[in-house]
Amino acid sequence: MKNNWIVFNKQKGVEYHLEIKEEEKAVISWETTGHWRSETGNRISFDVFLKGDWDNWIIKTFGEQILIEAKEVAQSL
Repeated sequence: MKNNWIVFNKQKGVEYHLEIKEEEKAVISWETTGHWRSETGNRISFDVFLKGDWDNWIIKTFGEQILIEAKEVAQSL
């Protein structure tokens, strides 16, 4: 089961990551321009994530299909 998605925005030169951490029951996001692992990032619990708090941001950054996949993974865990 996939638990990590990466999207690269060529215009901004930024790589966006979305990761599901089963042991932490959390969804983690970070972005990087290629320097150290994370320049900015955030974390949200499965409960809050499944209520839709990140839906708009994920659709805008990663697309609707990745949102659907991530929610299916979070629900199954």
